[in-house]
Amino acid sequence: MLDDEDSYRDPYHEEWGVHLNLDPETRVWELTARGSAAMLLFIFMDVSQMSLVNKLIEEARFDSAIKGYDLDGE
Repeated sequence: MLDDEDSYRDPYHEEWGVHLNLDPETRVWELTARGSAAMLLFIFMDVSQMSLVNKLIEEARFDSAIKGYDLDGE
């Protein structure tokens, strides 16, 4: 039988990773990242289709449509 610590893996205790959480009421994002400097730099500089940067751009565009911000005019 597994004890409670073995049956639940807290993602914040992984060796590396990025966790992006949204408060749906306020649309405020929480970003937590853990890893070596090289790994974090790679994650933040990645602009591929499924990257963190593209996810944030997509969400910022959604917010701009809802709140009337003009991101493309910057």
